[in-house]
Amino acid sequence: MWTTIKDILIGAALSLVAFFAPAAAIILVVLGFVLMDTITAYMRVKKEQRTQINNNEPITIRWRSRTFIKGFAPKIILYTTCILILFALDVVLLNEFISYFIPIPHFTTKVISLGLIYGELKSIDENWKKIFGKGLIKHIMELLHFTKKVKDKMDDVNKDK
Repeated sequence: MWTTIKDILIGAALSLVAFFAPAAAIILVVLGFVLMDTITAYMRVKKEQRTQINNNEPITIRWRSRTFIKGFAPKIILYTTCILILFALDVVLLNEFISYFIPIPHFTTKVISLGLIYGELKSIDENWKKIFGKGLIKHIMELLHFTKKVKDKMDDVNKDK
């Protein structure tokens, strides 16, 4: 009897994994942005601590593992749960209606995930501004401008040959 129950539970678990498998990539991307936000927040705290030490001020900002876990773990659980619930609603109900207007599968899940990513990007950009003095987008634009200059110089060198 226990083997039958065990087989049923394993079958149910595998069915759930197979059902939610298409959402795995979306979840990993969102969680990657959460991790990047956490890393930039840690870098910001360390920079602010160094600034306070250099100015002979008492350290008011600390990075504690308890604070990290209180902020990081609930965010991961909330985002993952949100995406999985939306994915299930999308598969069962919303995708049928939305596919008449927009032929993108799981459109609602993707739009909500983009909203979550946007929120994390805003937070990453704020942390980046505090660390380096200017935003991440400005750094990316300067990098693109630099690579365009290098490409133009390479084109000039190739024309001369």
